[in-house]
Amino acid sequence: MKFSINSNDLSNALDIVSGALPSKPKADIWNCIHLHRQGDALRLRAMDSDLGFSIRHSIPIDFSSEPDEELDQIAVPAKRLLEACRALPDVPITFEARQDYSLVLEHKNGKYVWMGHKGTLFPDFPLITDGEPVKIERKRLKQAWDLVGFAASKDTSRPGMMGFFLEIEKDIVRAITSDGHRLAMCALKGFDNDTNTSALIPLRVFQQATRIAGADECTIQISKNSISFSFGSTHLVSTLLDAKFPNYRRVIPSNNDKVVLLRKDDLYNSVRRVNIFASRASHQVVLDCKEAEVKVSAHDPERSSKGRETIPCEYLGDHMQIGFNATYLQEALRYVHAEDINLALGTPNRAALITPVEQEESFEYTMLIMPVMLNTF
Repeated sequence: MKFSINSNDLSNALDIVSGALPSKPKADIWNCIHLHRQGDALRLRAMDSDLGFSIRHSIPIDFSSEPDEELDQIAVPAKRLLEACRALPDVPITFEARQDYSLVLEHKNGKYVWMGHKGTLFPDFPLITDGEPVKIERKRLKQAWDLVGFAASKDTSRPGMMGFFLEIEKDIVRAITSDGHRLAMCALKGFDNDTNTSALIPLRVFQQATRIAGADECTIQISKNSISFSFGSTHLVSTLLDAKFPNYRRVIPSNNDKVVLLRKDDLYNSVRRVNIFASRASHQVVLDCKEAEVKVSAHDPERSSKGRETIPCEYLGDHMQIGFNATYLQEALRYVHAEDINLALGTPNRAALITPVEQEESFEYTMLIMPVMLNTF
């Protein structure tokens, strides 16, 4: 197989599929990018066998060799090819895979030779053919990741919380993550789907789907054990996590009758400052809510330190004190894209809900955060 292409065009194509390269490959073949001639196009593919995750991308190409079933596919060590293409200026190059699986990359002023692997050794990963297709704009896919991706668990003992839960209904697509301490949910609206389905997607897979360059519209297909994201000539396919995501509807409280309305930045900045004086072990801050104000306080008896600030607010409900982990509360507030928020409370040991006062027309955002037991000194 021999073809000519501009170095930048090949580099861009390699960057797309390299997102599926494994971090710790078990064999040399897994650290390769598979190049396969298909008519007048070159298909590039990389795969993470542990995750069951593959990205394939096709580009039109100018082949200067005759079709050859044996030589029209080759597994190329990815690192060397990526580094070579990135190091070159945007110049015409020629790539050749020879009979002995040696690889030759040439341009006007240079020539590089290294060894590849037989293409048939690289395993196939078929695209999904069943499952009702769901179309979603790329920017909305990215929006879902940006709003909820941070809340997924990193605890390997809780595999059901290590993924990105995608729930598709006729007019809504929900994206949800949770680590048991907080839960983030974004409900994207305005769809017209003919299917109701859900999938627990490996976090890295969904993140890579939001990074793929290409068509603005994505087609998602979900089968029993797999999911695919298609962007024009680029296809990402992955197995789903073999775990169950918690029933989020049972976790989200429906009767939190005490509501604090305040500016998000006021609460965020107060928690950030007061946390300086909080216990290093618990990072606990206490919100003391009553009419027209919230007192934010923290106390560390080991260092004989304490801090307190008062924030103006609108408050509906009886006087209440509730404690939170300051780190989780700050992070939750950081991802709420609104100037004014509602903090809905129930009891000191019930989950609190944070929502924008004015939700967007195209999506609704809900953040749940678990309280911590109040320390008394």
